[in-house]
Amino acid sequence: MNSIVLSLENLEKESLSLARKVEADFRPDLVVYIARGGYLIGDTIAGYFKVDNIGIHAEREGGKLKELISPVLRCLPQSVKLSLRKMELASGVHKEYKERKIYWDNSDVCLRVLKNKKNLLVVDDSVDTGYSMISVVQKIRRDVGEDIIIKTAAINCWSKSLSVIRTDFCIYEDTIIQTPMSKDSKEYSIFEELYSNRKGI
Repeated sequence: MNSIVLSLENLEKESLSLARKVEADFRPDLVVYIARGGYLIGDTIAGYFKVDNIGIHAEREGGKLKELISPVLRCLPQSVKLSLRKMELASGVHKEYKERKIYWDNSDVCLRVLKNKKNLLVVDDSVDTGYSMISVVQKIRRDVGEDIIIKTAAINCWSKSLSVIRTDFCIYEDTIIQTPMSKDSKEYSIFEELYSNRKGI
């Protein structure tokens, strides 16, 4: 199983690579990032295309435990964190929790902006099972209508997610990625500050 650790600097480079990959086939007029993991990627891609970005949340059950133990995880050696991540992926725990609570960052503002857009790019850091991505796409279609064109993008996509949704653009496949958005990253506190001060709509 491949793995990669991305710093803030490297994440920006990979996000720009993803934007260029998208550009070859699609020109979004709005970027929708799945909060919080997709924020930095979505923000970079939105800047590349000179369009706005908005956030949408896709929360699953069972995410609270990771939040509680994240300070401990940050202190562990990278090899141990990688082993734990492999165990998490192999356990199938994410398939147990298919339902997602989906809501906009700022519902009134986001829905107003969406009504004027036709080409949306939905961005996340990694599409693991596909349940978050499909739930977000379905929510957008319910809120806006079927006429809108939606493409999906992520730094990484797992092949097991293809039975749920096809990710249109990705850089890596079947790769464990640790980014500054990962709660066990040493740069997580910097990410939290950037996210707290986020711009966009």
